[in-house]
Amino acid sequence: AGVLAALVTGVGTAAGRLTGFYGNPNMLSIAALMGLTIFASGVPIGRGMWGRAATQLAGLALLAGIVAASSRKGLVGVPVIWLLGLLGSRSRRRVAVQIALVAGIGAALVLTVEPLRDVWRYTIERVSDLSVSLTSRSGGTRSVVERSTFVRQGIGLIGQSPLIGHGIGSFRWLAGQGKYAHNNMIDLGVGLGLVGLTLYYGLHIAVMFRALFIGDAAR
Repeated sequence: AGVLAALVTGVGTAAGRLTGFYGNPNMLSIAALMGLTIFASGVPIGRGMWGRAATQLAGLALLAGIVAASSRKGLVGVPVIWLLGLLGSRSRRRVAVQIALVAGIGAALVLTVEPLRDVWRYTIERVSDLSVSLTSRSGGTRSVVERSTFVRQGIGLIGQSPLIGHGIGSFRWLAGQGKYAHNNMIDLGVGLGLVGLTLYYGLHIAVMFRALFIGDAAR
């Protein structure tokens, strides 16, 4: 619902990226990925032809939100979730239909609607910049260099209090950067230590595991 509202109203758009009610494009994208995991699990969201159509529309809306957020985390996560969905007997058909719809409808919209073409071009540029940065000997773009610095500082801060951390949001002032780490693991590790990392990512892993595998086992 949040993704749909953000897409319809354009709420939180900044620098060509949709941020949504989270105020952060990466958080919006991660939330959409969690929704896409439920979609790709094969769980019966709606029955009959109209139910299946509504399910596919919801899945397409989540994908649109990820693309509009231009989140590289989200764009990397989509093929991973698709692959896991294709491996499940209950989810294989649903995911295959979504891939076909994305290839057909997505290509048609990008070719015919100029604003969507601009969003897609910007998204591809961001992914391309990351690829160049990872393979270049020059050290990468300013963004990649900055985030690498954050990671190094964060690892050092985690080492100072590995179990319980320094407090929520503490990277911002302990590292002297005046901003969050742009890396969820680092930000949580510095703030809440191993305890926080385990609780936070344990929840996500449990949800994804149950959505993707428990349904098939129960069947």
